[in-house]
Amino acid sequence: MDKYQEFLINKVDNFYVYAQDEDCKFYNIFANDEKTLREFNSAIIDYNSKHFRDDFIIGNEISIKQIEDINIKKYILFIANQSFFNVECVKDGNILPALKKKGEGQIAFAVQIDFDNRISSLKISFKDDLAEAVEIPIKYVEADKEAYYAKVKKQKNDERVKEAKISHSTGVDLVNIYFQPCHESYKYTEISLYKDELLLAKYKVDEDSFFKSISGLAFGKYEYIIKQCCVMAMIGVFIFYDKKRKLRPALLSCMLC
Repeated sequence: MDKYQEFLINKVDNFYVYAQDEDCKFYNIFANDEKTLREFNSAIIDYNSKHFRDDFIIGNEISIKQIEDINIKKYILFIANQSFFNVECVKDGNILPALKKKGEGQIAFAVQIDFDNRISSLKISFKDDLAEAVEIPIKYVEADKEAYYAKVKKQKNDERVKEAKISHSTGVDLVNIYFQPCHESYKYTEISLYKDELLLAKYKVDEDSFFKSISGLAFGKYEYIIKQCCVMAMIGVFIFYDKKRKLRPALLSCMLC
């Protein structure tokens, strides 16, 4: 890109927007001849905050970043630059025209971005041959799949922990542990009791019972783990039993199996 192309691309009156468009809402508005450029601008400017919308920069490459949700594959590039005469997409060596819309003395272009059906670059030509046409490659930056799956797993785990409603109470030498089924496919609960990282006992609680009373405990620090055995999930909780005969929750977690 030479200095003339760079100047025309980065003029202060340009407007470049990159937005999530999985349902092709914006693309269809832009493609509809009955919709004005003003209507499209209003739709994309007033974009619902729960969706993704950001400005992007045209430089030596156009970096297209997939949002955190790896299932969102479609986006739209909205390009408004009054120095541009035309914008074309390059895909598999073929040249495809970008959508073009005029209105109120302005001209704008729309390009559909699909991570499953990628264009490789944009070709931009300028009005009145102010500069030579330029081809700018598109760089696709995929979301972190491992981070996404970990987040989804944590959300599911948190939901199951909430459903389990684990609580406890204590007596002189005992602890009562209460819980609810965390999943509709619940079968039974398994409670493991630990002290000083040593397993003391395991208790199986049948599907019709939702508490366990463990007695004969001396003063000291104990931990227990609850596992609810289901078709889809296993849920666990750790606690301490101290010299004041009180149980202090230390960690609550849920593990899919």
